[in-house]
Amino acid sequence: MERGTPVTVGLVQIGEVGWERRIPRQYRFLDGELRLLPSVSSLSEGSMAYFPHAVALLQAYAGHYARESATLTFLPPLFRRVPLAEAVRHLRSADVVGFSVYVWNVRYSLALARALKRQRPDVLVVMGGPQVPDGAESFLRRHPFVDVVCHGEAERTFCEVLDHRARRAWHGIMSTSFLAADGTFVANARRQRMRDLDEIPSPMLSGVYDELMRLHPEQLWLATWETNRGCPFSCAFCDWGSATASKVSRYGEERLHREIDWLAEHGIQHLFVCDANFGMLSRDVDTARYLADTYARYGLPLAISIQNTKNRTDRSEKIQKIFKESGVISFGASISLQSLDPTTLKAIKRDNISLDTFETLQRHYSEQGLDTYTDLVIGLPGETYESFTNGVDRVISNGQTNRVVFYECSVLPNAPMADEDYRSRFGIDTVPTRMISAHEPLDRADGHTEEFIDIVVSTGSMSREDWVRARTFAHLTELLFFDRLLHVPLVLLNYGWGVSVRALVEGVMDADPAELPVAAEVAANCRRQSRSVAAGGPQYIPSAEWLSLWWPADQHAFLPLARTGALDAFYDEARRILQRVAAATDDPAPAMLVDDALRLNRAMLALPFQLIDEVVETRYPVGEDYLAIMSGRSPSLRPRADRYRVLKSAAIWMSWADWCADLVLRVNQRRRYLHDVVLDVPDGPARLSGPAVASVKPQ
Repeated sequence: MERGTPVTVGLVQIGEVGWERRIPRQYRFLDGELRLLPSVSSLSEGSMAYFPHAVALLQAYAGHYARESATLTFLPPLFRRVPLAEAVRHLRSADVVGFSVYVWNVRYSLALARALKRQRPDVLVVMGGPQVPDGAESFLRRHPFVDVVCHGEAERTFCEVLDHRARRAWHGIMSTSFLAADGTFVANARRQRMRDLDEIPSPMLSGVYDELMRLHPEQLWLATWETNRGCPFSCAFCDWGSATASKVSRYGEERLHREIDWLAEHGIQHLFVCDANFGMLSRDVDTARYLADTYARYGLPLAISIQNTKNRTDRSEKIQKIFKESGVISFGASISLQSLDPTTLKAIKRDNISLDTFETLQRHYSEQGLDTYTDLVIGLPGETYESFTNGVDRVISNGQTNRVVFYECSVLPNAPMADEDYRSRFGIDTVPTRMISAHEPLDRADGHTEEFIDIVVSTGSMSREDWVRARTFAHLTELLFFDRLLHVPLVLLNYGWGVSVRALVEGVMDADPAELPVAAEVAANCRRQSRSVAAGGPQYIPSAEWLSLWWPADQHAFLPLARTGALDAFYDEARRILQRVAAATDDPAPAMLVDDALRLNRAMLALPFQLIDEVVETRYPVGEDYLAIMSGRSPSLRPRADRYRVLKSAAIWMSWADWCADLVLRVNQRRRYLHDVVLDVPDGPARLSGPAVASVKPQ
């Protein structure tokens, strides 16, 4: 560029969040009156949006290192979907526009780039991000309005593109691809990844976010934050920042501490840590402690999501303890199993990650009362219906009673699984599925361009019909077990009597409509949704009745069960199913125990309009046995009459909408789906169990 020529730069990174934060509306009896509880949180209601971290890093780097940095003017980055005409107006004055494209924003970004180029043919369009394929010739020929693409981490690359903008000569810029003037495809050599990440100025500390926050004072922000880059693993389905199977680079600790200070000073109360393996480095424990201490010092709540390290159980446990003791709301430690089948783990290149380590980690967390969740993927190469459902059963039996997150296997452009030879070898068949976020509003009037992701719906080892059955099994496991609908009896039967959770779930999945119409209809609805996804339908179900949101199939089944009064009929049918399955084992559980556990579970289920506590009399100490199992102790499993008081009056909702928004939406806190229960004894109720108690199989 000519010295002194002003250059205006636009940046676009559309985040995937499509939900709103709602403040709880719970009631309680205070001084004999039913009163709305004041919110103890400083959180306010509103829509959430991610800081555009990737493009903010580009701006911070170019603003510091560009040859003519003083001539650069950066427009406020576009961080959320707006109608295309509005987005074009925002970017029309830009000489260069950089797009960071992901699976959830690539079509919108391309549509915007095309529309912008029509109005400004001279604008330079640069694209980078995980959705830009490593082999970019076809991408560039399909989208001729894209002038140049960047591969991998792009701070240096984008800065050099800006430096060479005037001559539009990209041949010497590493990690770029483009079509030359004669139509020849050019792919420059890749540059090595940065080793010293402190070379990149911090968007927080350099003021990049300050103007954005000033322009959007009503916006609620969710910060993405990285303490390192890179991942030593090479999972076939993964493309973690195009830095898998690589050494880990890190930011300096002083910088991280200053960024934590900035987050707290600016009241940021949602944090997504972008590290692939937080806890891998010994300093991560100190980082977690500084984070917790800083937010405590400011008196602010913090909700944090992290991806835990795969093989360091000691550090992960310490980090979760720090969060729990400090009051930081963690979404739970991730136990990233993906599959438990040895053939599948070898096929996806995860056989270097010890299953024993994961299971030990699960037990340690459970013994300490620390929340976890386990990742499992449906449709991985080598997986069968049998291996998948047996894996789910094993995960639960090993102590995962809090949450399993089931993902459909997807194929990303630069992941090893996208290779044609790999797909052919494992018989991978995919369908493009419209991307919808769970709990996304139905009425998004934001110029929404539909995005699609390629979902694996059959492989050489799992037919499409088996995939539908596996997906249905996962929906029902979420509903019956993790949504706590049958949590008490399933925990008792599995941990106390060795009854397979798989057999119990399949008992509902295969319910005879003539004998068990409610259970059969629930299973049919989950099966219908699974078939829809296998045919390319959205992964979630729209409901105008329930807050006008898109719902996961398990919750979409749970909501009408609760509201229509069908719960009693469902529990009656569940009694028959569970007693039948339990009776088929070598050591049958008594029918009375199953009955007691179901009645207690039904009473504990948190629903609206429950104003008074409920007393449940049982012939087995199912409440105490449930607590014992959930605390890692052995249950008695012997008959003894007990009386339990379910503390329904401790959390009261006076509308279905408030109950739905406050409780059902908060899938990371499903333990709250059950009320606390205490022993109802002459000397006064003694606390027995609560939803915050963790679980572990008795040893």
